Amino acid sequence: MGYDMYWCEVSDEEKTLVNEASKVCGDAVCVRDALPKEERYRSERYRAAQERVEEAYANLRAVETSYFRLNIWGMDKWRGLMGTFRMTFSAGPHPSFPRRGDYDLTDEQYWAYDDSSSEVTLTDEQRKQCRAYEEAIDKVLAWHGPEVPGIPIHKFCSNDGWHVVPAECEAAVRAFKRYREDYGKDAVQTVLKTAEAEPDYWDKWIAYLEGAAKHGGFRIL
Repeated sequence: MGYDMYWCEVSDEEKTLVNEASKVCGDAVCVRDALPKEERYRSERYRAAQERVEEAYANLRAVETSYFRLNIWGMDKWRGLMGTFRMTFSAGPHPSFPRRGDYDLTDEQYWAYDDSSSEVTLTDEQRKQCRAYEEAIDKVLAWHGPEVPGIPIHKFCSNDGWHVVPAECEAAVRAFKRYREDYGKDAVQTVLKTAEAEPDYWDKWIAYLEGAAKHGGFRIL
């Protein structure tokens, strides 16, 4: 299990760079995988091909600034760090998710909403209800309570599509910078070292939040 995070808005420039980098990465993988199986992990030729794959993948991650990933252990560590830096808060129980039945929809009707190959035919009214149902879900995923001192901690406890909105991103970054100003950069480094967190990756996380604040926030999937 992991946590894949995506800005809600991505520039055309980044999309172009990502497409180009993805092609280079895909080509490198094809070259590596075309080598004889008996060479796998053994020959110099295979190791050189693997290095090219890793370089291409690293470049893809570098140009895809709208994406950030943490595995399950990394997110557990990040939750602790963000709590220490006062970037998160408990907003209390979030509103209940709507039920399809509340919108007079069956599972099959909702599944057919975005499935062009479905044999289920929807009326205009049913499509309207599907849109209303999704809007109600989005309200729950974006909910943060009356105050926004940071990011609600529950949004980092599952990868159910939570929407971390721009105001939450801005508040979290402000809280971190305030902690750094109050206690000093050395104190921040001590916290990161104690948690065995990579300072460079943490810096990338702060930059990611700053960017997300300008791109509609981000989703956690």
